[in-house]
Amino acid sequence: MSHHRMLIVDDEPDILSALEKRFTLKGYHVATAGCASDALILARSHRPDIILLDVLLPGMDGGEVARRLRLIPETAEVPVIFLTGMFPRFDNRRPYRITPDHILFSKPIDMNELQDAIDGLVPQTV
Repeated sequence: MSHHRMLIVDDEPDILSALEKRFTLKGYHVATAGCASDALILARSHRPDIILLDVLLPGMDGGEVARRLRLIPETAEVPVIFLTGMFPRFDNRRPYRITPDHILFSKPIDMNELQDAIDGLVPQTV
């Protein structure tokens, strides 16, 4: 069971709740945010090992949130998995690796694929 810290950012309450429940049950210490400004505040205080970040957020998009996180020493190296409903799942090239520590997942999310991606970015402790 994991003891890693995770920050989940999504403005859709149902998705936020489902992800929070799943990863809390997996043993993650989960913090959630429904907007970009809360995400930036929580990232500093929660010190996550990984961030699940919706691309489309009110006020500031996920790309800008990730860019700002890179400027904060406490979060500069935290891997980010982007979540988006903009691009449908259309082939077997999912997830799409943007950089070694940034991955893009299309919604609806395949939870097994998401867990595999998380495990690849944040090795699980035994």
